[in-house]
Amino acid sequence: MRPEPFQVLRAGTKRGPSTVAAPAVLMAGATGALGNEMLRRLAGSGRHGAPSRETCRRLSMHGWCAESRQNRQERQQAQLTSMRKTKIQAANLQGNPDDIEAAFYEALQNADIDKLMACWADEDEIVCIHPGGPRVIGAGAIRATFEAMFANGTIRAWPERVRKTESLASAVHNLLERVEVPSDDGPRNAWVVATNVYLKTAQGWRMVAHHASPGTENEVQEVSVSPQVLH
Repeated sequence: MRPEPFQVLRAGTKRGPSTVAAPAVLMAGATGALGNEMLRRLAGSGRHGAPSRETCRRLSMHGWCAESRQNRQERQQAQLTSMRKTKIQAANLQGNPDDIEAAFYEALQNADIDKLMACWADEDEIVCIHPGGPRVIGAGAIRATFEAMFANGTIRAWPERVRKTESLASAVHNLLERVEVPSDDGPRNAWVVATNVYLKTAQGWRMVAHHASPGTENEVQEVSVSPQVLH
């Protein structure tokens, strides 16, 4: 059964009895450091303890699996290799804010995580907000969210109707993302209002913030007031 097409535009949040949104944890087979920590907590064995064999057996019945040392080493090596590729691509990525924006959306369309992360500034406080999701801060956390998305395929999004405010060292682009989403009747378009912020860094122009609104199946209308002409 296919999911509703516009569910892909909403982050993993669930509404409880209160009005506060509780972010859902996205986990790929409960592997990695997060998976092991969750496994320990579920097993009630403390941060550094090891769950019992019986606990592991029961948890594995529900898809939980502790990461082996070999798998962990292979994952860490893959992460280091990927980080080096990102740095190489970042060093080769030049141009103005328009060029960085084009590279960002091309990376989304091709599920190219290294090219996508090369568009971001090498700063601790970079921030990304996916539609309806929490504020994600830092390159590591941002990378993890996009990797989780790319695990399900590419993101076919195109920037349109861009409004720009630019200065010598900063640029703010507000735009409409036209997102192609699958449905039982074939691909359909959805619309997301997004704001991308760029700064001119030592490496060149780089993205420092990406904020996307919840999606809608109707094209977003603009409200503006025409400037008055003074005679």
